[in-house]
Amino acid sequence: MMRKDHVGAALHPECLTAVDRGGKLCESLGHVVEEAYPDLDFDELRPSIRLIISTNTARNLSKRWQMLGRAPDAKDVEAVTCLVFERGLTITGVAYVEAIAAIHAAGRKLATFLKRYDVILSVTLPAPPPPRRRLGDQGAAR
Repeated sequence: MMRKDHVGAALHPECLTAVDRGGKLCESLGHVVEEAYPDLDFDELRPSIRLIISTNTARNLSKRWQMLGRAPDAKDVEAVTCLVFERGLTITGVAYVEAIAAIHAAGRKLATFLKRYDVILSVTLPAPPPPRRRLGDQGAAR
């Protein structure tokens, strides 16, 4: 059971309560529940994840524009997606392979962790989602 988020930060009290309730339910059903965390450094993995996402975005958008029979056009995608696309075009093959190797190493660490545990009980989000709002409501919850 993970009582902190994936980078070790405290959970919102409501989320922590939900994880604890889930753990108690599992215990009541006969499972052994203990707090544990895989030894993964997400700050270290973030550049590799970003690199892989950028490269795949460049590939996928290039394929789409190729299917459409036209040149890439920034007006077809959101501004941030265009930036990710452009970054992806600059990544070398060696850098991509290094990023894949880092992700595979993290996967092997997680596999070792999971040899001991059948399930990871954790929150989806470390805090409740913000209230849904409509554009133009100026912050009023709907």
